[in-house]
Amino acid sequence: MDKLSHLPKKDKLGLGIYQAIRRIVAALLGDKGALQAAKDTWNELAKTQPRLTDSTSTEEVEREAEWIERTLTEVLNKYCKLIRVCARSKRWWNSEIEAERSAYSKARKAYQAGEISEEEHREARKSFYSLVSRTKRECWEGFLQGTSEGSLPDQKRCWTALRYTKLQTQGTTPALTDEASGEVIAATFSEKEEVFRHRAFPQAPNSNIESQLPEPGSAHKLVNEEAVKNALFSQGLEKAPGTDLLNFRAIRLLWNLDLERVVSLVKQCLRLGIHPRIWKIAKGVLLRKNGKTNYTLASAYRVISLLKCLGKVTEKLVAELITNFAEAQDLFHDGQFGGRRQRSAIDAVACLVEEIHQAWANGKLAAALFMDIKGAFDHVVLARLIEVLREASVDGDLIRWVVSFLSDRRVTPVIDGHIGKEASISSGLPQGSPVSPILFVLYVHGLSRAIERSVPEIRCLSFVDDQGLITAASSVKEACRTLEKAAEVAIE
Repeated sequence: MDKLSHLPKKDKLGLGIYQAIRRIVAALLGDKGALQAAKDTWNELAKTQPRLTDSTSTEEVEREAEWIERTLTEVLNKYCKLIRVCARSKRWWNSEIEAERSAYSKARKAYQAGEISEEEHREARKSFYSLVSRTKRECWEGFLQGTSEGSLPDQKRCWTALRYTKLQTQGTTPALTDEASGEVIAATFSEKEEVFRHRAFPQAPNSNIESQLPEPGSAHKLVNEEAVKNALFSQGLEKAPGTDLLNFRAIRLLWNLDLERVVSLVKQCLRLGIHPRIWKIAKGVLLRKNGKTNYTLASAYRVISLLKCLGKVTEKLVAELITNFAEAQDLFHDGQFGGRRQRSAIDAVACLVEEIHQAWANGKLAAALFMDIKGAFDHVVLARLIEVLREASVDGDLIRWVVSFLSDRRVTPVIDGHIGKEASISSGLPQGSPVSPILFVLYVHGLSRAIERSVPEIRCLSFVDDQGLITAASSVKEACRTLEKAAEVAIE
């Protein structure tokens, strides 16, 4: 049986398919005998599939990506123990509870047969549920204190606990209404799918991208074992996989089995400027935006693309190469804190506070206007992005890869567990890709400079698609006039 494809999507207790896959791969990595057998099988199968070289063609790269996905799945199916999800698939369930449950089950049957008294039956029931309650409490306390087996680091454990205790909202998407009239525009699954498809994946204007392609560059020469390893191991193990169900634990297993093959595949993708077709198929999962008051509006949702993890290794590496180049060439605006190394939203807030204190020190008041670029990632036009990258003198290998990465993409929308029809995407950056933030930052990098050039009294601070305009003025009226001018420049 194909263990990956037959895993349940979600059981009644909420143990999802991704947790089951994680356990399957973790079990294999912890079994030295099975791991060695998996390596032997991989090496035997790999004899018929030579690694890629600098004379490799585009079609050979496509076939290599397909072969790796197919063969890794085959190895996992053969050597991983199947995890059967059931009502007892909980970390607090143990042999003691199992024995107590068996005793309670026997007592219940005996009571129904009239062999024991009601009091004895009640005592057996109380003993079982008391043990469950105590064990669950001890498991939770052990998790919080970091004393349980496989505990997370303190900071990550804190955020995980916060997520566990967060109030769960209703998972079903309500009927969607028009923002202006309030009338219902989508009630059925197919109607909602159509609304979100047009909103999240708008059609791009026709343009001749091929004529804008630069000559091949030299970025592929920077691809080595260390760079690919960093791109793989810097990504979280808990990230959801794409349609192939191969998560980052599985890709780390692949690295263990044949790291040279992974390195050569990534290198040839950059040399030829291609992103294999098999990596362009995504699952578009609909998520609610936090803090919205009306979830009957389509604008209260975003679509996250679940991409294949092996493809995300290449995307992460490209993001690093583009970021390094942009930092070296001073392409970023000083006030941009998103998508950059060693900068965060906290730094942006600290800078804002400093601007306010500076205004006060000069005897003025500080005022700010915060804007959000509506549908930022979804409305990026590929032709314009390529123009920006060429003007910035980004390496030809990277530009050609970006064109391939954003061309001929396909997505299967998932709304409330319902799977829609696969459709093509002709515009936008996939939310969920490691390379999307840096590409968007470069796409709009001229905005802040244009605002500050037109309105010198303005200081721009931004975090990817969130823009802040700050000014110091002698009066509220003066501050409002300055911010209004800056907003007009931004909109233009």
